[in-house]
Amino acid sequence: MQNKQIVLLVLAALLLWTLAACGGDSTPETPSPAAHTETPTASQTAEPTPEATPEPTPAQEPLTPEEVYQAIAAVADFPGMVEMADPYLLDNMGVKPEQYTSAVYYLVEQGTDPDEIVIVAAVDDAAAEEIQGKLEQWLTRRIDGAQSYLVENLPILEAGVVRRDGNTVALLITENIDAVQDVYNGLSSQLP
Repeated sequence: MQNKQIVLLVLAALLLWTLAACGGDSTPETPSPAAHTETPTASQTAEPTPEATPEPTPAQEPLTPEEVYQAIAAVADFPGMVEMADPYLLDNMGVKPEQYTSAVYYLVEQGTDPDEIVIVAAVDDAAAEEIQGKLEQWLTRRIDGAQSYLVENLPILEAGVVRRDGNTVALLITENIDAVQDVYNGLSSQLP
């Protein structure tokens, strides 16, 4: 991820340098009388060579749900998270495998911490919309369940977020929701 940002910064600096080198002074100079009597040299009469066209920058590959999870896990202190298998997306939330190209689902392996991260790259806009609705329903069920059991988790669950960026849908439940949101916001332009 940092390598991609460095490459973009280098390309931007190169572009600025190129523009500055080609810009020059915009005020025309008045030629001296001697310039009219001199015989032009070969370099003055030759056709200008066309500038090389820079090769287009390859399109940046969208981030996978796993790459997004790793980026947010690097700043959030997730308590012993374990990745759940795809069937849990279907069993717990009703998200069908044919609705997404890739997904991650992380839960706390032991203990009663409410942390849960789900990131799904949907196959299309309609699937993304349906997945968003299912994740919102799941978050509501988690909040309802905490009102009678593990009430101490209620503030974390109520601060949980379901967000959709393009065709990527995420459920973010963690005590570090602000830090996770900041990282996620920074990555949102690279999501499919």
